[in-house]
Amino acid sequence: MINPGGAKKPLTKPPVMNATEDPQHPNTPGMVVRFREPVVNDKGPDIVLFDLQVIVHNTTGDPFYVTPLPFSSNLKTHKVKKFDIDLASPEALLLEKFWLHLFNQNQKSDISSLSDLETANGNGGNWHVVSAKALAVGIDLSDLGYAEGEVVEGLFLQDDLKDRDFIDPVFIGGLPPLKHTRN
Repeated sequence: MINPGGAKKPLTKPPVMNATEDPQHPNTPGMVVRFREPVVNDKGPDIVLFDLQVIVHNTTGDPFYVTPLPFSSNLKTHKVKKFDIDLASPEALLLEKFWLHLFNQNQKSDISSLSDLETANGNGGNWHVVSAKALAVGIDLSDLGYAEGEVVEGLFLQDDLKDRDFIDPVFIGGLPPLKHTRN
């Protein structure tokens, strides 16, 4: 479930996130991230996102959008265009091989909830033979419009669908605030 869905343009209003899909107001494709502890906006990157990137895909990583939750008029969606540690970086480590699970394409809709996943017919998994690396990017909450010292409890992630590849987030973590020292 690491391809969260996406859009070709950044969100300019709150994502729709109903517990049950409403055909009149469908949920916004993407992924909600809730932090166990709120993340404080400090100087520099506040969040690190690791992505699984197959080595035959875009060297700089797959672009994606980060939207503040809750959304407000003084905050904005930020587009991450490239990763700080990309496929060409010596720091990008090779990942272990993994099983790729596919689900029945004849289902009436995509998997959009835990209950859909629990009842979906899968293929049992195929061994993914192409190598992948872990890419990383630091996200500065100031880029979303948060003031220094403001706390963030969650974000909404979406792939930028302008290409054929999808973001595969495997770990997202808040960084602790910097310890400020006096000169």
